[in-house]
Amino acid sequence: MFKEELKNKFYFYLFLALAFTIPIFGKILSPIIIFIGFNWILEFNFREKWRRIKENKTSQRLILFTSLYLIYLIGTLYSENLSHAEAGAFFALEVKLSILLFPIFFATIDFTTIRKDFYNRIRYAFILGCVMSTLLMFNFAVYKYFQLKTTDVFYYTHLAIRQHPSYLALYFTFAIALMIIWLAENTNQQSFKTIVIIFLILYLQVFIVLLSSKAGIIVLAATYVLFFLFYLLFKRKKVALTSVIAAIGIVTLSGTLLFFPKSMGRFDAVTQAVDSDLESEKNSAESSVARLLVWESAMEVIRDHPFFGVGTGDVKSELVKKYKEKGITAAIEQELNTHNQFLQTWLATGIPGLVILFLCFLLPFIYAIRQKEITYFLFLAMLVINMLVESMLERQAGIVFYGFFNALLFYSVSQYNRTSI
Repeated sequence: MFKEELKNKFYFYLFLALAFTIPIFGKILSPIIIFIGFNWILEFNFREKWRRIKENKTSQRLILFTSLYLIYLIGTLYSENLSHAEAGAFFALEVKLSILLFPIFFATIDFTTIRKDFYNRIRYAFILGCVMSTLLMFNFAVYKYFQLKTTDVFYYTHLAIRQHPSYLALYFTFAIALMIIWLAENTNQQSFKTIVIIFLILYLQVFIVLLSSKAGIIVLAATYVLFFLFYLLFKRKKVALTSVIAAIGIVTLSGTLLFFPKSMGRFDAVTQAVDSDLESEKNSAESSVARLLVWESAMEVIRDHPFFGVGTGDVKSELVKKYKEKGITAAIEQELNTHNQFLQTWLATGIPGLVILFLCFLLPFIYAIRQKEITYFLFLAMLVINMLVESMLERQAGIVFYGFFNALLFYSVSQYNRTSI
């Protein structure tokens, strides 16, 4: 009994620490996941774990998510570059381990014996982690301001420390989604808690704008719209309230953008990139121009390897080769990936990998809609939109976030009360 209780406490606090740490400091994530894995192994109940998979449909469906990792594993068989640091197939498999491990953890661990409020505590920890992340960023920016005497330190990559702005904006948007869902579902809660949550929503929204991630701002606006549409279609009793929440969110987001014109100015670059002659912009380091040039290059490589891709470890080398051929200076210097996860997966593993990636989102989307599970629906929508402009599953910051919360939300749909914070 004592051993069981101790093991459950380890699980609880390790998963809590993981959720809290994701928005703060990525380098701590690997040790936490390793400790979770050790705890999982030291249970020594492998027959029981196998029985849970055999007899539980939710567990079986969770295991299907590991197919994305397996297709990358197959891609190593025809990769020439196996062990090159930060580019080879083995490195890619190591980084993507979360896609394999978290579905297995949630399929085989009996979370009902840990704590009844496990899911809600995870959400608390993640939101708190997002707030802590903003405090660290702001304090560091103030420190840099007194050194450099420029307001640039409060924007974009200067503001984001240890994380890319797009990933931080995604985390903060998901935290906002958790809180606006709580507002919609808990109208009878005490006013003080409601005020605190409204303040945190507006507070995180300001930081999303300051991070100046174009994708992050678009995803936040889309989240408000999808939030309202979901309730309109599936929970009509809440339409009036959710329309007010969504409208206030979009209005305050627009006002924040106008208040910080530097962030708003990044959208002008998108228009200029679309209207520009890409042939004359090959030396440009502007992100929108770079993406268009990279997508064009990626499609040319895909045309040469459409069915099975170039292999898990050869994506970067093939892209750089194409950049050199086309003379795209900025892409060569930074060794840019495709900045689109669907192109990245297609390029690495071919049509089989692309199909599996689509199914890893399409089937859960259908499942979330059937279960009328808005949290999971918004989570998937955020990721898909981000994946159109970022290779989210090529960095630990994206992989751990996806692997952990995808498995957690899929599992929790039928297990926990999902409207309390």
